[in-house]
Amino acid sequence: MMNLIEGRFKFGFESGGSSSYMVARILGNEAVKGYQLEMISYSPSSSMLPVHMRSKDNSCALYYDITSKITLSMFLERTRLGRNELIAILEGIAKAVLGSKEYLLQQNGFLMHEDYIYINTDTRQIFMAYLPVNIDVDISKSFKELIIRIITMLADIEEAAGDNYIQRILGCIKQESFSIKMFAALLTELRSGAAHGEAAQGEKRQAEKVREPESVQGDSERQSFWAGKEKGKKQKGSGGLFQIPPVPFSDLEAKPKNKEGVRTEPRESAQRAGTALVLSQTAIIAVLAVIFASGILNALNDGHTAATYAGLIMIAGAADFLIIRRILGKKDASGHGGEEEAVTPSAIENLRAEAEDIEVEMAENAAPPARENLLWQSNTVFLRGERNGEPYLLGCGEEGEERIRVTKNSFIIGRLKGQVDHVCVNNTIGKIHAQIVKRGSLFYIKDLNSRNGTFINGVRMTCNIEYELKDSDRVTLANSDYVFNVPGRKILKR
Repeated sequence: MMNLIEGRFKFGFESGGSSSYMVARILGNEAVKGYQLEMISYSPSSSMLPVHMRSKDNSCALYYDITSKITLSMFLERTRLGRNELIAILEGIAKAVLGSKEYLLQQNGFLMHEDYIYINTDTRQIFMAYLPVNIDVDISKSFKELIIRIITMLADIEEAAGDNYIQRILGCIKQESFSIKMFAALLTELRSGAAHGEAAQGEKRQAEKVREPESVQGDSERQSFWAGKEKGKKQKGSGGLFQIPPVPFSDLEAKPKNKEGVRTEPRESAQRAGTALVLSQTAIIAVLAVIFASGILNALNDGHTAATYAGLIMIAGAADFLIIRRILGKKDASGHGGEEEAVTPSAIENLRAEAEDIEVEMAENAAPPARENLLWQSNTVFLRGERNGEPYLLGCGEEGEERIRVTKNSFIIGRLKGQVDHVCVNNTIGKIHAQIVKRGSLFYIKDLNSRNGTFINGVRMTCNIEYELKDSDRVTLANSDYVFNVPGRKILKR
């Protein structure tokens, strides 16, 4: 189909004002059906690209508004589709073709190619381009070829949901009696089946929750109550490195009572050793984290790697011994080793306070050396983005020097999280605004049909056209200015 179309039209792109257009210039004496053009222009469809015609120098061109949309091929290249997402896209294409009768249009006037089908990445709405001319093509064949390309070549589809929906779609395509209406009915059935299945699963989970044994629910409520009381006390040590979990009521009730009526538990060596081990290892990790973060390791490592690491091992061992000794403790002042120990909220509070003291003591002992003592370090700190040779856009705006590191050969900038590689917070920047592409040692930038445009050195770019991007070029996304920098070259002074 596209070979026939491209022989009669020349496709390109233009930007004007706050709009981006795909332009189909008519070659030769192609007769445009005026009534079809008027139907699309004055009664816009939610599934067709808005279009109008312009005449210049005895030639005519059709202008399709593609502002804030990208091609289906680019969307599929960057998006992993779930079951319902794939069905929605296929259903959007089918409904656009079937809905053409309401506008007195011919089904074979649609461009059945992923590079001429557009999508709003935010709403996932499909938009088709319609040519209001006589086109002698088999629409069913073109439609089936498009669906097969999407499923087998273009889309990154998640694993099947268990109902073999992909096989059913391909099976429908291969039927000799295939029709687009039949295909749309299958998609509606699949979508309705998925919704029914999700509802059934929800009802099943709710029923299981209702049938949950009362004893289990009671234990959960008790634990939640105890946890809430412990959290609301704002005890000393909460939020630190060492946090002692609350003891559920059910555990306390299971403990035997001594003659004073206090719940007790056996002082088993394995249990106490386990607690000591957990806290000691956590403390060691904290010490090492402070050492690495403060730069002490670099200060000590002046060509004496073995001695440095030996010192670290000694520090870790000393911390381990200190913590275990303080937690396990010795016999009490009365001289009794004690076979039992009271397990009460006050005991837990004391253990938390003791852990807090250990944490503070470790932090004080690991304080970083004075700044003047680090001046003899030989290691140079790399600027982020330069160490790996990654180019970047350096912001020039009043909000500060925003740094956009170009980490991929195809890098997209915009506001729509999940669809771009760098998320901008400026609302004047498009949801999917621009793309930076690397080929060999060269870089190119392309505006992706943004409403407020992309500029290089003050000149607005034409949408969907790649422009070479050189070191120190000034790039403007809407009203945000950046300077493009390639590591290893002098940064432009602003």
